[in-house]
Amino acid sequence: MAVCPITGLKNYDSWIIPFWLILILYLISLVVSLLKFEGNKIVHIALIAEIISAFLIWLVGTMTITHDWM
Repeated sequence: MAVCPITGLKNYDSWIIPFWLILILYLISLVVSLLKFEGNKIVHIALIAEIISAFLIWLVGTMTITHDWM
């Protein structure tokens, strides 16, 4: 939301790429945590919920930065 006043339909490239990279790194860390965690399996439900919420972050964040709302 902080970059929304700065970006527009034609000048969002310098903001969208770091946003996607951070989101990809976050998803990679979630998948690694999901695979490596050996404790209580109930934690996997929380990690799966975080993966689903990452999709929402991607959707709303991308629409906010690009000003291209559905």
